[in-house]
Amino acid sequence: MSSNFWQTKRQTEQFGYGQTITQKVKEYETTWMERCYSNGIPDEVSDTLMNSGRVPSYRAIALCLLKNDLHLRGIGFGRNESKIVSFFIEEKAKKLSKQFELF
Repeated sequence: MSSNFWQTKRQTEQFGYGQTITQKVKEYETTWMERCYSNGIPDEVSDTLMNSGRVPSYRAIALCLLKNDLHLRGIGFGRNESKIVSFFIEEKAKKLSKQFELF
């Protein structure tokens, strides 16, 4: 038998760049609690409000996890670009602006 097959410790994998899913959900909760939900985030809201992104809910978090949305785009997170990619985008923009100066 393989050792440590049935581990009970908490797994914290890094998905993409930066934070784990647990850290992103905690950031989502604290952001909304600082805004106007100091009593807590509601469990569920109407579908139109949830899809618009104007109201937080634990149901929206659960749906993101069930859809296997690892970057939690459904609740407002996006994939972060690396520093190298942003550097090359800035350099390309500088080159384009210099080309327009020639004319």
